Parts: sequence; structure tokens; C-alpha cells
Amino acid sequence: MEIQFNPSGVPPVGGPARTANRGPAPANGDNAVFANTETLKSALQQIPDVRPGVVDRAQTLVASLYYPPPDAVDSLARLLAVHLASQP
Repeated sequence: MEIQFNPSGVPPVGGPARTANRGPAPANGDNAVFANTETLKSALQQIPDVRPGVVDRAQTLVASLYYPPPDAVDSLARLLAVHLASQP
């Protein structure tokens, strides 16, 4: 069994995307005023740059001798071998 991944060859599902008619765009362009901009900036500054729980999980996985699982590595190796064998 051979699987060829070609995302550009997949036809779109359904018809073209439709957007709601929102009327004409405001005339002021770049001069738009957003009332909650400062609130949003403040909230973004309070979010940590890294998530310690995710970093701890990643460190545990990297330190594990069984990550990635051996069957995943074997499957990937077979897929690469088939792909390389089919190259001219």
C-alpha cells in the first residue's frame, strides 16, 4: 500500500467561502480607536512567556529512552525507506 500526500491536489470541500456583508468600511482607516487596547495590552503582559508545566513535560519526554515510542520510529523509518526507494 502506498500513500501519497498531496495537499494541493485535494479539491476544496463545498463552495467558495462566504463572508457576511458588513457594509462599507469606516472612512477613518488607520485612525481607528480601540477602547479596550490598553486592557488587552495589560492582559498580554501578565501572561508568562513560558508555561512551566509544558516545559517540565517536554524535559521528561526528552529524557525518556522510550520517547518517541519504538513503533513510531519504525513506522517513520519504513515510510522514509519506501519514499527513498521510489526516488530516481
